[in-house]
Amino acid sequence: MSIKNAARISFLTSGTVPVMQIFLKTLIVTRIFTPWRRKIAANDNRNHSDYHKIVAFNKKTLNQIPSVEGLHQMSSIVENTETMTANKVPTGLYINAFCGGVHKVLEGYRKETIRLEDMFLQNPQLSLTFVLSSVEKYRNLFQILLSMIRVIEKDNVHGCLLIGRLHKYSINTIFYRHLCNWIIYGDLVDAFEEFFIVDGKTADENFLYPEQLAEIMMESNSTHSLLKKSKVRRPPLVRKFLINWRMLPMFMSEETMESILFMGRIVWIVRNDPKQSTCDRYQIKYKRDIWEGKDMEYYKKVQSLESQTFNKIEFQQTIEECRIKLTKYLWSVMLDEGNLIQHLQLIRDYYALGRGELFQQFITVAENHIKEVTSDSIIQNLNFIFLETARKIYGENDKTYLKFELTSSNIDRRIPWARLQINFEIKWPLHIVFHPKVMELYNKLFCYLLRLRKTQIDLHRLWAEHVSGKQRIDRRVWTLRQNLMFLVNNLQYYLQVDVIEAQFSLLLKA
Repeated sequence: MSIKNAARISFLTSGTVPVMQIFLKTLIVTRIFTPWRRKIAANDNRNHSDYHKIVAFNKKTLNQIPSVEGLHQMSSIVENTETMTANKVPTGLYINAFCGGVHKVLEGYRKETIRLEDMFLQNPQLSLTFVLSSVEKYRNLFQILLSMIRVIEKDNVHGCLLIGRLHKYSINTIFYRHLCNWIIYGDLVDAFEEFFIVDGKTADENFLYPEQLAEIMMESNSTHSLLKKSKVRRPPLVRKFLINWRMLPMFMSEETMESILFMGRIVWIVRNDPKQSTCDRYQIKYKRDIWEGKDMEYYKKVQSLESQTFNKIEFQQTIEECRIKLTKYLWSVMLDEGNLIQHLQLIRDYYALGRGELFQQFITVAENHIKEVTSDSIIQNLNFIFLETARKIYGENDKTYLKFELTSSNIDRRIPWARLQINFEIKWPLHIVFHPKVMELYNKLFCYLLRLRKTQIDLHRLWAEHVSGKQRIDRRVWTLRQNLMFLVNNLQYYLQVDVIEAQFSLLLKA
Protein backbone atom coordinates (compact mmCIF):
# COMPACT_ATOMS: atom_id res chain seq x y z
CA MET A 1 0.00 0.00 0.00
CA SER A 2 1.34 3.45 -0.87
CA ILE A 3 1.96 6.17 1.72
CA LYS A 4 -0.84 8.17 0.10
CA ASN A 5 -3.39 5.36 0.50
CA ALA A 6 -2.24 4.64 4.04
CA ALA A 7 -2.84 8.27 4.94
CA ARG A 8 -6.31 8.09 3.38
CA ILE A 9 -7.22 4.99 5.41
CA SER A 10 -5.95 6.61 8.60
CA PHE A 11 -8.03 9.69 7.81
CA LEU A 12 -11.04 7.53 6.99
CA THR A 13 -10.89 5.46 10.21
CA SER A 14 -10.36 8.40 12.52
CA GLY A 15 -14.11 8.75 12.89
CA THR A 16 -13.92 12.56 12.98
CA VAL A 17 -14.67 13.56 9.38
CA PRO A 18 -17.29 11.73 7.24
CA VAL A 19 -15.10 11.32 4.14
CA MET A 20 -17.79 9.68 2.03
CA GLN A 21 -20.14 12.57 2.73
CA ILE A 22 -17.52 15.06 1.48
CA PHE A 23 -16.97 12.87 -1.57
CA LEU A 24 -20.72 12.79 -2.27
CA LYS A 25 -21.04 16.56 -1.93
CA THR A 26 -18.31 16.93 -4.53
CA LEU A 27 -20.29 14.72 -6.87
CA ILE A 28 -23.54 16.51 -6.14
CA VAL A 29 -22.29 19.98 -6.94
CA THR A 30 -21.23 18.75 -10.38
CA ARG A 31 -24.66 17.20 -11.09
CA ILE A 32 -28.22 18.40 -11.43
CA PHE A 33 -29.67 17.38 -8.02
CA THR A 34 -32.87 15.57 -9.04
CA PRO A 35 -35.10 13.74 -6.49
CA TRP A 36 -33.81 10.26 -7.42
CA ARG A 37 -30.23 11.48 -7.03
CA ARG A 38 -31.19 12.90 -3.64
CA LYS A 39 -32.43 9.44 -2.65
CA ILE A 40 -29.22 7.80 -3.85
CA ALA A 41 -27.14 10.29 -1.87
CA ALA A 42 -29.26 9.66 1.23
CA ASN A 43 -28.63 5.91 0.96
CA ASP A 44 -24.90 6.47 0.61
CA ASN A 45 -24.93 8.83 3.58
CA ARG A 46 -26.80 6.20 5.65
CA ASN A 47 -24.19 3.56 4.84
CA HIS A 48 -21.34 5.80 5.86
CA SER A 49 -23.18 6.92 9.00
CA ASP A 50 -23.53 3.24 10.03
CA TYR A 51 -19.84 2.76 9.35
CA HIS A 52 -18.91 5.62 11.67
CA LYS A 53 -21.17 4.28 14.43
CA ILE A 54 -19.28 0.98 14.26
CA VAL A 55 -15.91 2.76 14.27
CA ALA A 56 -17.02 4.85 17.26
CA PHE A 57 -17.96 1.69 19.17
CA ASN A 58 -14.56 0.16 18.41
CA LYS A 59 -12.73 3.26 19.53
CA LYS A 60 -14.72 3.57 22.75
CA THR A 61 -14.27 -0.11 23.60
CA LEU A 62 -10.56 -0.33 22.86
CA ASN A 63 -9.91 2.78 24.95
CA GLN A 64 -11.35 0.88 27.93
CA ILE A 65 -9.06 -2.14 27.54
CA PRO A 66 -6.25 -1.94 30.13
CA SER A 67 -2.64 -2.32 29.08
CA VAL A 68 -0.63 -5.50 29.55
CA GLU A 69 0.94 -4.03 32.67
CA GLY A 70 -2.53 -3.32 33.98
CA LEU A 71 -3.48 -6.98 33.87
CA HIS A 72 -1.28 -7.52 36.92
CA GLN A 73 -3.11 -4.84 38.86
CA MET A 74 -6.34 -6.74 39.45
CA SER A 75 -7.51 -4.52 42.28
CA SER A 76 -7.73 -1.51 39.99
CA ILE A 77 -9.58 -3.57 37.39
CA VAL A 78 -12.19 -4.58 39.98
CA GLU A 79 -12.64 -0.97 41.03
CA ASN A 80 -13.06 0.12 37.41
CA THR A 81 -15.63 -2.61 36.85
CA GLU A 82 -17.65 -1.56 39.87
CA THR A 83 -17.74 2.06 38.73
CA MET A 84 -18.55 1.28 35.09
CA THR A 85 -21.39 3.39 33.81
CA ALA A 86 -24.33 2.17 31.80
CA ASN A 87 -23.12 3.66 28.53
CA LYS A 88 -19.84 1.74 28.60
CA VAL A 89 -19.41 -1.75 27.27
CA PRO A 90 -17.68 -4.39 29.45
CA THR A 91 -13.93 -4.79 29.08
CA GLY A 92 -12.07 -8.00 28.38
CA LEU A 93 -10.10 -10.01 25.87
CA TYR A 94 -13.21 -11.28 24.08
CA ILE A 95 -14.53 -7.76 23.44
CA ASN A 96 -11.06 -6.73 22.29
CA ALA A 97 -10.94 -9.68 19.88
CA PHE A 98 -14.43 -8.83 18.62
CA CYS A 99 -13.36 -5.25 17.86
CA GLY A 100 -10.29 -6.57 16.08
CA GLY A 101 -12.51 -8.81 13.95
CA VAL A 102 -14.85 -5.92 13.15
CA HIS A 103 -11.90 -3.75 12.11
CA LYS A 104 -10.70 -6.52 9.83
CA VAL A 105 -14.13 -6.97 8.24
CA LEU A 106 -14.42 -3.23 7.54
CA GLU A 107 -11.13 -3.22 5.65
CA GLY A 108 -12.95 -3.93 2.37
CA TYR A 109 -15.20 -0.89 2.78
CA ARG A 110 -12.25 1.38 3.49
CA LYS A 111 -10.40 0.17 0.40
CA GLU A 112 -13.56 0.54 -1.70
CA THR A 113 -13.94 4.16 -0.60
CA ILE A 114 -10.37 4.95 -1.59
CA ARG A 115 -10.88 3.20 -4.94
CA LEU A 116 -13.99 5.31 -5.68
CA GLU A 117 -12.13 8.49 -4.75
CA ASP A 118 -9.29 7.62 -7.15
CA MET A 119 -11.81 6.83 -9.91
CA PHE A 120 -13.53 10.18 -9.36
CA LEU A 121 -10.24 12.04 -9.59
CA GLN A 122 -9.55 10.32 -12.90
CA ASN A 123 -13.13 10.62 -14.14
CA PRO A 124 -15.10 13.59 -12.72
CA GLN A 125 -18.21 12.37 -14.61
CA LEU A 126 -18.52 9.35 -12.30
CA SER A 127 -22.23 8.66 -11.68
CA LEU A 128 -23.96 8.44 -8.29
CA THR A 129 -25.53 5.17 -9.38
CA PHE A 130 -22.10 3.62 -9.81
CA VAL A 131 -21.04 4.85 -6.36
CA LEU A 132 -24.18 3.42 -4.76
CA SER A 133 -23.78 0.04 -6.48
CA SER A 134 -20.18 -0.15 -5.25
CA VAL A 135 -20.94 0.42 -1.54
CA GLU A 136 -24.48 -1.08 -1.38
CA LYS A 137 -23.03 -4.59 -0.81
CA TYR A 138 -21.83 -3.44 2.63
CA ARG A 139 -25.28 -2.42 3.87
CA ASN A 140 -26.23 -5.87 5.22
CA LEU A 141 -22.83 -6.20 6.88
CA PHE A 142 -23.25 -2.85 8.65
CA GLN A 143 -26.76 -3.75 9.82
CA ILE A 144 -25.58 -7.08 11.25
CA LEU A 145 -22.64 -5.45 13.05
CA LEU A 146 -24.84 -2.69 14.44
CA SER A 147 -27.43 -5.16 15.69
CA MET A 148 -24.64 -7.09 17.40
CA ILE A 149 -23.26 -3.91 18.96
CA ARG A 150 -26.73 -3.02 20.25
CA VAL A 151 -27.02 -6.44 21.89
CA ILE A 152 -23.57 -6.04 23.51
CA GLU A 153 -24.41 -2.60 24.87
CA LYS A 154 -27.96 -3.42 25.95
CA ASP A 155 -27.42 -6.89 27.51
CA ASN A 156 -23.86 -6.27 28.74
CA VAL A 157 -22.63 -9.30 26.79
CA HIS A 158 -18.97 -10.22 27.29
CA GLY A 159 -16.63 -13.14 27.75
CA CYS A 160 -17.75 -16.60 26.60
CA LEU A 161 -21.27 -15.28 26.06
CA LEU A 162 -19.98 -13.56 22.92
CA ILE A 163 -19.17 -17.00 21.47
CA GLY A 164 -22.87 -17.80 21.59
CA ARG A 165 -23.56 -14.78 19.38
CA LEU A 166 -20.49 -14.94 17.13
CA HIS A 167 -19.02 -18.05 15.54
CA LYS A 168 -16.74 -16.20 13.11
CA TYR A 169 -13.80 -13.83 12.97
CA SER A 170 -11.06 -13.60 15.59
CA ILE A 171 -13.44 -13.73 18.56
CA ASN A 172 -12.82 -17.51 18.50
CA THR A 173 -9.11 -17.05 19.16
CA ILE A 174 -9.45 -16.13 22.84
CA PHE A 175 -12.01 -18.85 23.55
CA TYR A 176 -9.93 -21.63 22.02
CA ARG A 177 -6.79 -20.31 23.70
CA HIS A 178 -8.53 -20.61 27.06
CA LEU A 179 -9.90 -24.02 26.09
CA CYS A 180 -6.51 -25.42 24.97
CA ASN A 181 -4.68 -24.23 28.08
CA TRP A 182 -7.35 -25.74 30.32
CA ILE A 183 -7.72 -29.13 28.60
CA ILE A 184 -4.07 -29.79 27.71
CA TYR A 185 -2.22 -28.20 30.65
CA GLY A 186 -4.84 -27.74 33.37
CA ASP A 187 -4.06 -23.99 33.46
CA LEU A 188 -6.72 -21.34 33.87
CA VAL A 189 -5.27 -17.98 32.82
CA ASP A 190 -8.33 -15.72 32.88
CA ALA A 191 -7.63 -12.26 34.29
CA PHE A 192 -11.12 -10.93 33.43
CA GLU A 193 -13.04 -14.10 34.45
CA GLU A 194 -14.52 -14.44 30.97
CA PHE A 195 -14.14 -18.20 30.58
CA PHE A 196 -17.03 -20.45 31.65
CA ILE A 197 -14.78 -22.34 34.09
CA VAL A 198 -13.71 -20.47 37.23
CA ASP A 199 -10.93 -21.15 39.71
CA GLY A 200 -12.49 -21.28 43.19
CA LYS A 201 -9.03 -20.60 44.71
CA THR A 202 -9.83 -22.95 47.59
CA ALA A 203 -10.04 -26.66 48.34
CA ASP A 204 -12.94 -28.55 46.76
CA GLU A 205 -15.34 -29.55 49.53
CA ASN A 206 -16.42 -32.59 47.51
CA PHE A 207 -12.96 -34.07 48.16
CA LEU A 208 -12.76 -33.08 51.84
CA TYR A 209 -13.37 -35.42 54.75
CA PRO A 210 -15.10 -34.01 57.85
CA GLU A 211 -11.88 -33.57 59.84
CA GLN A 212 -10.19 -31.83 56.87
CA LEU A 213 -13.17 -29.50 56.46
CA ALA A 214 -13.18 -28.70 60.18
CA GLU A 215 -9.45 -27.95 60.09
CA ILE A 216 -9.82 -25.58 57.12
CA MET A 217 -12.73 -23.77 58.78
CA MET A 218 -10.70 -23.31 61.95
CA GLU A 219 -7.79 -21.88 59.97
CA SER A 220 -10.09 -19.45 58.16
CA ASN A 221 -11.59 -18.34 61.48
CA SER A 222 -8.12 -18.05 63.09
CA THR A 223 -9.17 -20.33 65.94
CA HIS A 224 -7.11 -23.01 67.58
CA SER A 225 -8.70 -25.99 69.28
CA LEU A 226 -7.82 -29.59 69.77
CA LEU A 227 -9.14 -31.75 66.94
CA LYS A 228 -9.23 -35.49 67.13
CA LYS A 229 -7.08 -36.45 64.18
CA SER A 230 -7.62 -39.68 62.35
CA LYS A 231 -4.85 -42.25 62.33
CA VAL A 232 -5.65 -42.90 58.67
CA ARG A 233 -3.78 -40.62 56.27
CA ARG A 234 -6.07 -38.56 54.09
CA PRO A 235 -5.44 -37.88 50.37
CA PRO A 236 -4.09 -34.46 49.27
CA LEU A 237 -6.42 -31.52 48.80
CA VAL A 238 -7.96 -30.90 45.38
CA ARG A 239 -8.37 -27.36 44.08
CA LYS A 240 -11.93 -26.28 43.43
CA PHE A 241 -12.93 -25.50 39.85
CA LEU A 242 -16.53 -24.76 38.98
CA ILE A 243 -18.73 -23.73 36.08
CA ASN A 244 -19.81 -20.11 35.72
CA TRP A 245 -23.28 -20.69 34.30
CA ARG A 246 -23.65 -17.01 33.34
CA MET A 247 -20.73 -17.31 30.90
CA LEU A 248 -21.77 -20.62 29.32
CA PRO A 249 -21.84 -20.38 25.48
CA MET A 250 -25.24 -21.14 23.97
CA PHE A 251 -23.87 -23.74 21.55
CA MET A 252 -22.33 -25.95 24.27
CA SER A 253 -24.32 -28.83 25.72
CA GLU A 254 -24.23 -29.65 29.42
CA GLU A 255 -22.52 -32.99 28.72
CA THR A 256 -19.72 -31.32 26.73
CA MET A 257 -19.32 -28.68 29.41
CA GLU A 258 -18.97 -31.34 32.15
CA SER A 259 -16.40 -33.21 30.02
CA ILE A 260 -14.30 -30.05 29.64
CA LEU A 261 -14.45 -29.38 33.38
CA PHE A 262 -13.52 -33.00 34.12
CA MET A 263 -10.52 -33.00 31.76
CA GLY A 264 -8.94 -29.82 33.10
CA ARG A 265 -9.48 -30.94 36.69
CA ILE A 266 -7.86 -34.33 36.03
CA VAL A 267 -4.86 -32.72 34.32
CA TRP A 268 -4.47 -30.39 37.32
CA ILE A 269 -4.63 -33.31 39.78
CA VAL A 270 -2.10 -35.38 37.82
CA ARG A 271 0.30 -32.45 37.44
CA ASN A 272 0.04 -31.78 41.19
CA ASP A 273 1.06 -35.30 42.22
CA PRO A 274 2.20 -35.04 45.89
CA LYS A 275 5.08 -37.45 45.17
CA GLN A 276 6.64 -34.87 42.85
CA SER A 277 6.69 -32.24 45.59
CA THR A 278 8.18 -34.53 48.25
CA CYS A 279 10.80 -36.46 46.31
CA ASP A 280 13.12 -34.83 43.79
CA ARG A 281 14.46 -38.17 42.64
CA TYR A 282 10.96 -39.37 41.93
CA GLN A 283 10.19 -36.18 40.02
CA ILE A 284 13.21 -36.55 37.76
CA LYS A 285 12.76 -40.24 37.12
CA TYR A 286 8.99 -40.34 36.82
CA LYS A 287 8.12 -36.93 35.45
CA ARG A 288 4.62 -37.33 34.08
CA ASP A 289 3.72 -36.93 30.44
CA ILE A 290 -0.05 -37.00 30.42
CA TRP A 291 -0.35 -36.82 26.65
CA GLU A 292 2.61 -39.15 26.00
CA GLY A 293 4.55 -36.60 23.97
CA LYS A 294 1.51 -35.58 21.90
CA ASP A 295 0.43 -32.54 23.89
CA MET A 296 1.23 -30.14 21.03
CA GLU A 297 -0.60 -32.41 18.58
CA TYR A 298 -3.79 -32.29 20.66
CA TYR A 299 -3.29 -28.58 21.36
CA LYS A 300 -3.13 -27.80 17.63
CA LYS A 301 -6.09 -30.09 16.97
CA VAL A 302 -8.29 -28.07 19.31
CA GLN A 303 -6.79 -24.76 18.21
CA SER A 304 -7.47 -25.52 14.54
CA LEU A 305 -11.22 -25.18 15.23
CA GLU A 306 -10.85 -21.42 15.66
CA SER A 307 -10.08 -20.82 11.98
CA GLN A 308 -13.34 -22.30 10.70
CA THR A 309 -17.04 -21.67 11.10
CA PHE A 310 -18.26 -23.35 14.27
CA ASN A 311 -19.42 -26.93 13.74
CA LYS A 312 -21.03 -28.44 16.82
CA ILE A 313 -20.47 -32.06 15.77
CA GLU A 314 -16.79 -31.51 14.95
CA PHE A 315 -16.31 -29.59 18.20
CA GLN A 316 -17.83 -32.39 20.29
CA GLN A 317 -15.83 -35.05 18.45
CA THR A 318 -12.56 -33.21 19.13
CA ILE A 319 -13.40 -32.79 22.81
CA GLU A 320 -14.40 -36.46 23.07
CA GLU A 321 -11.13 -37.56 21.43
CA CYS A 322 -9.15 -35.61 24.04
CA ARG A 323 -11.32 -37.00 26.84
CA ILE A 324 -10.76 -40.61 25.74
CA LYS A 325 -7.00 -40.08 25.56
CA LEU A 326 -6.92 -38.53 29.03
CA THR A 327 -9.19 -41.21 30.50
CA LYS A 328 -6.95 -43.99 29.20
CA TYR A 329 -3.91 -42.38 30.80
CA LEU A 330 -5.74 -41.91 34.11
CA TRP A 331 -6.87 -45.55 34.02
CA SER A 332 -3.30 -46.77 33.51
CA VAL A 333 -2.06 -44.62 36.43
CA MET A 334 -4.81 -45.98 38.69
CA LEU A 335 -3.97 -49.57 37.79
CA ASP A 336 -0.17 -49.28 37.98
CA GLU A 337 0.44 -46.76 40.76
CA GLY A 338 -2.85 -46.76 42.65
CA ASN A 339 -3.17 -50.58 42.73
CA LEU A 340 -6.86 -50.28 41.91
CA ILE A 341 -7.52 -54.04 41.97
CA GLN A 342 -6.02 -54.44 45.45
CA HIS A 343 -7.96 -51.38 46.57
CA LEU A 344 -11.25 -52.89 45.38
CA GLN A 345 -10.45 -56.19 47.10
CA LEU A 346 -9.83 -54.42 50.41
CA ILE A 347 -13.15 -52.59 50.08
CA ARG A 348 -14.86 -55.92 49.45
CA ASP A 349 -13.06 -57.56 52.41
CA TYR A 350 -13.77 -54.84 54.98
CA TYR A 351 -16.64 -52.61 53.87
CA ALA A 352 -18.66 -55.51 52.44
CA LEU A 353 -17.60 -57.89 55.27
CA GLY A 354 -15.86 -60.24 52.87
CA ARG A 355 -13.68 -61.39 55.78
CA GLY A 356 -16.54 -62.91 57.69
CA GLU A 357 -14.32 -64.70 60.22
CA LEU A 358 -12.77 -61.38 61.32
CA PHE A 359 -16.07 -59.59 61.91
CA GLN A 360 -17.68 -62.66 63.44
CA GLN A 361 -14.97 -62.78 66.11
CA PHE A 362 -14.85 -58.99 66.44
CA ILE A 363 -18.58 -58.68 67.19
CA THR A 364 -18.44 -61.54 69.73
CA VAL A 365 -15.45 -60.12 71.62
CA ALA A 366 -16.54 -56.48 71.41
CA GLU A 367 -20.02 -57.12 72.79
CA ASN A 368 -18.57 -58.61 75.98
CA HIS A 369 -16.23 -55.64 76.59
CA ILE A 370 -18.39 -52.76 75.43
CA LYS A 371 -20.70 -53.02 78.42
CA GLU A 372 -17.85 -52.26 80.82
CA VAL A 373 -16.65 -48.97 79.27
CA THR A 374 -17.99 -45.41 79.21
CA SER A 375 -19.46 -43.76 76.13
CA ASP A 376 -16.37 -41.58 75.61
CA SER A 377 -14.02 -44.54 75.28
CA ILE A 378 -16.21 -46.88 73.22
CA ILE A 379 -14.52 -46.07 69.89
CA GLN A 380 -11.02 -46.42 71.35
CA ASN A 381 -11.91 -49.81 72.81
CA LEU A 382 -13.59 -50.98 69.61
CA ASN A 383 -10.47 -50.01 67.61
CA PHE A 384 -8.22 -51.85 70.03
CA ILE A 385 -10.41 -54.97 69.88
CA PHE A 386 -10.58 -54.79 66.09
CA LEU A 387 -6.79 -54.56 65.68
CA GLU A 388 -6.10 -57.28 68.26
CA THR A 389 -8.65 -59.63 66.71
CA ALA A 390 -7.17 -59.10 63.23
CA ARG A 391 -3.62 -59.60 64.52
CA LYS A 392 -4.55 -62.90 66.20
CA ILE A 393 -6.30 -64.21 63.07
CA TYR A 394 -3.83 -63.07 60.38
CA GLY A 395 -0.59 -62.69 62.34
CA GLU A 396 2.32 -61.19 60.43
CA ASN A 397 1.24 -62.51 57.04
CA ASP A 398 -1.42 -59.87 56.41
CA LYS A 399 -1.32 -56.36 57.86
CA THR A 400 -3.85 -54.70 55.61
CA TYR A 401 -6.09 -54.20 58.66
CA LEU A 402 -3.70 -51.43 59.75
CA LYS A 403 -5.07 -49.27 56.92
CA PHE A 404 -8.48 -49.19 58.59
CA GLU A 405 -9.85 -47.38 61.61
CA LEU A 406 -13.28 -47.60 63.24
CA THR A 407 -15.01 -44.32 63.93
CA SER A 408 -18.42 -42.86 64.56
CA SER A 409 -20.13 -39.56 65.30
CA ASN A 410 -22.46 -39.26 68.30
CA ILE A 411 -22.26 -42.94 69.11
CA ASP A 412 -24.90 -44.23 71.53
CA ARG A 413 -23.63 -46.53 74.28
CA ARG A 414 -26.88 -48.49 74.20
CA ILE A 415 -26.67 -49.11 70.43
CA PRO A 416 -22.97 -48.72 69.52
CA TRP A 417 -23.37 -50.57 66.21
CA ALA A 418 -26.00 -48.21 64.79
CA ARG A 419 -23.57 -45.53 63.57
CA LEU A 420 -20.30 -47.38 63.44
CA GLN A 421 -18.16 -46.52 60.39
CA ILE A 422 -14.76 -47.49 59.11
CA ASN A 423 -12.08 -45.19 57.66
CA PHE A 424 -9.69 -46.33 54.96
CA GLU A 425 -6.37 -44.96 53.73
CA ILE A 426 -6.94 -43.98 50.10
CA LYS A 427 -3.81 -43.33 48.06
CA TRP A 428 -3.31 -40.88 45.21
CA PRO A 429 -4.82 -40.89 42.56
CA LEU A 430 -7.64 -43.19 43.69
CA HIS A 431 -9.15 -40.31 45.68
CA ILE A 432 -10.48 -38.99 42.35
CA VAL A 433 -12.94 -41.89 42.23
CA PHE A 434 -13.19 -42.88 45.91
CA HIS A 435 -13.98 -39.41 47.22
CA PRO A 436 -15.81 -38.74 50.54
CA LYS A 437 -19.33 -39.05 49.11
CA VAL A 438 -18.52 -42.46 47.64
CA MET A 439 -16.92 -43.62 50.89
CA GLU A 440 -20.01 -42.42 52.74
CA LEU A 441 -22.10 -44.84 50.67
CA TYR A 442 -19.64 -47.65 51.41
CA ASN A 443 -19.97 -46.85 55.12
CA LYS A 444 -23.74 -47.11 54.93
CA LEU A 445 -23.31 -50.56 53.38
CA PHE A 446 -20.78 -51.51 56.06
CA CYS A 447 -23.05 -50.37 58.90
CA TYR A 448 -26.03 -52.28 57.49
CA LEU A 449 -24.13 -55.51 56.91
CA LEU A 450 -22.50 -55.29 60.35
CA ARG A 451 -25.86 -54.94 62.08
CA LEU A 452 -27.25 -57.77 59.98
CA ARG A 453 -24.32 -60.00 61.01
CA LYS A 454 -24.78 -59.04 64.67
CA THR A 455 -28.49 -59.85 64.44
CA GLN A 456 -27.60 -63.26 63.02
CA ILE A 457 -25.12 -63.88 65.86
CA ASP A 458 -27.69 -62.79 68.48
CA LEU A 459 -30.34 -65.13 67.03
CA HIS A 460 -27.92 -68.07 67.06
CA ARG A 461 -26.97 -67.26 70.64
CA LEU A 462 -30.65 -67.15 71.57
CA TRP A 463 -31.14 -70.51 69.89
CA ALA A 464 -28.26 -71.98 71.94
CA GLU A 465 -29.80 -70.62 75.15
CA HIS A 466 -33.17 -72.10 74.27
CA VAL A 467 -31.67 -75.49 73.48
CA SER A 468 -29.41 -75.67 76.55
CA GLY A 469 -31.92 -74.10 78.96
CA LYS A 470 -34.26 -76.20 81.09
CA GLN A 471 -37.15 -73.74 81.18
CA ARG A 472 -40.10 -74.34 78.91
CA ILE A 473 -40.26 -72.05 75.84
CA ASP A 474 -43.56 -70.94 74.44
CA ARG A 475 -44.19 -72.48 71.04
CA ARG A 476 -44.96 -69.08 69.50
CA VAL A 477 -41.63 -67.70 70.67
CA TRP A 478 -39.86 -70.75 69.27
CA THR A 479 -41.63 -70.35 65.92
CA LEU A 480 -40.88 -66.62 65.79
CA ARG A 481 -37.20 -67.22 66.48
CA GLN A 482 -37.01 -69.89 63.79
CA ASN A 483 -38.70 -67.65 61.23
CA LEU A 484 -36.37 -64.76 62.06
CA MET A 485 -33.33 -67.03 61.78
CA PHE A 486 -34.55 -68.28 58.41
CA LEU A 487 -35.11 -64.72 57.15
CA VAL A 488 -31.82 -63.29 58.44
CA ASN A 489 -29.71 -66.29 57.31
CA ASN A 490 -31.14 -66.19 53.79
CA LEU A 491 -30.90 -62.39 53.54
CA GLN A 492 -27.31 -62.44 54.73
CA TYR A 493 -26.39 -65.23 52.28
CA TYR A 494 -28.16 -63.48 49.40
CA LEU A 495 -26.37 -60.17 50.00
CA GLN A 496 -22.92 -61.66 50.53
CA VAL A 497 -22.95 -64.34 47.82
CA ASP A 498 -25.55 -63.55 45.17
CA VAL A 499 -25.05 -59.77 45.19
CA ILE A 500 -21.62 -58.73 46.48
CA GLU A 501 -19.46 -61.67 45.41
CA ALA A 502 -21.23 -62.13 42.08
CA GLN A 503 -21.03 -58.44 41.16
CA PHE A 504 -17.43 -58.19 42.37
CA SER A 505 -16.42 -61.07 40.09
CA LEU A 506 -18.09 -59.34 37.15
CA LEU A 507 -16.29 -56.10 38.03
CA LEU A 508 -12.86 -57.80 38.00
CA LYS A 509 -13.60 -59.40 34.64
CA ALA A 510 -14.75 -56.12 33.05
